[in-house]
Amino acid sequence: MNLSIVSEGFKKFFRLSLRNTLLIENPITKHIMRIGIVTITILITSIQLLYALPLKSQNIDKVEVKVGLNNETLVQAFQKIEAQTPFYFMYRHEEVKNIRNLSIPRHKKSVEEFLKIILAGTNLTYKQVNDQILIVPNKNLNPESTKADNLLTSIENIINGRITN
Repeated sequence: MNLSIVSEGFKKFFRLSLRNTLLIENPITKHIMRIGIVTITILITSIQLLYALPLKSQNIDKVEVKVGLNNETLVQAFQKIEAQTPFYFMYRHEEVKNIRNLSIPRHKKSVEEFLKIILAGTNLTYKQVNDQILIVPNKNLNPESTKADNLLTSIENIINGRITN
């Protein structure tokens, strides 16, 4: 007499799983499953990249700062704006190091208005690129002087001498 605790349903389940195990061990099936897993992984990562939104920064005319300057340099003014806003300034030190003694009373202004005030007497201007504000030389300022500089440069490049064979 065979006594068994395992029920008939349980035995059928093991027979089916044994048959499925043989199916999974088939090399063609393994290869197809690997291709499927790789394809699903690529699709999931691609979908995430497609739904990524571009980063939008705030305009400098919308962000307000409350800054006052008392005989300070242009670099110190930039540092005060950076402390109150998400913006970062990029500039060449040689272009801004000589701008000193800036004095402006403490008022709440937009970053754009503040930059126009502190850069008014200089040959510098600004450009916003995302969260960065680039301080660059103003190319539209004094077009006559740039023509004169180009003429002086071309005069300096004249070569004098005698050609001999």
